[in-house]
Amino acid sequence: MPSWITHIATVNKLNEKVKINTSGEFLLANVAPDILGGHIIKDISKEIQYEITHFADMVDRNGINVPLPDIQKFKLLYKSKFDNQFVLGYYIHLLTDYFWNDYCYSNYFYMYNKNENIIKVKQFDGTEKIETWSEAVAEKQKDFRIFTKYLQKKINVNANFDENKILKDSEGFFITKNDIKNTIDYLKNIKNMDIENGTYTIFTKEMLDNIFYKSIDFIKEKLMEDN
Repeated sequence: MPSWITHIATVNKLNEKVKINTSGEFLLANVAPDILGGHIIKDISKEIQYEITHFADMVDRNGINVPLPDIQKFKLLYKSKFDNQFVLGYYIHLLTDYFWNDYCYSNYFYMYNKNENIIKVKQFDGTEKIETWSEAVAEKQKDFRIFTKYLQKKINVNANFDENKILKDSEGFFITKNDIKNTIDYLKNIKNMDIENGTYTIFTKEMLDNIFYKSIDFIKEKLMEDN
C-alpha cells in the first residue's frame, strides 16, 4: 500500500488542483484508515484488520486474490456525510489505496503457481522474477519506500490539528483521542524521519511518478462523480 507520505503528497497535490481542504483534520483523515493497523503507530488503542478499516474485499487480479478497498461499500454507508472533513479524507485514502494497488497488481503481478502461491513479477528492465507472494509484496513495498524518500521533501504537513473536533467527526471509526494524539505527533515529525534508501527493481522513479499523477486524476474523477 502507499506510504503515509504518498497519501500526504496526494492530498497536497489535490489541493493545488481542486482546493478541497487544507485543515489538520482533513490531513489526518487521509492516513486514518492505517492508524489501527499497528504497522505505523505502535501505541494504539486496539488493532483492527485491514479488511475492516479499508472496507476491503478479495478480488482477482491475474489469477491472484488481492485485498482492495470496496469503494461502493464505503459510499453506500458514508456518501451523505462527505461534508464531514474526516469522512471525506478517509474516502480519499481508500481511493488512493485502491488505485495504487489495483494498478500495480493488474499490470505487474501474475499468478505463476497457484498451489504454492508463487508469483511472476515484471521488472522495469523487461525481465521477470519468480517469487513467493510475501516476497513479491515486499519487493513492491521496497520500491514504494524508495519513492517515498523522493516525495518526503515535497510534502506540506503544516496544519492546525483540533483533537476534539477530530474525535467528534471520527465517531464510528474506532479511533480514540490517544490514537489521534499519537498520529498528530507522528505527522508533525514525518518530514524529518529517516527513510531507508535502496534500488528500484519493479519500477523506476519515473514510473512511480506517472502512477502518482494517474492516481490524482482518478481521485478527481471520482470526486466529480460524487458531486
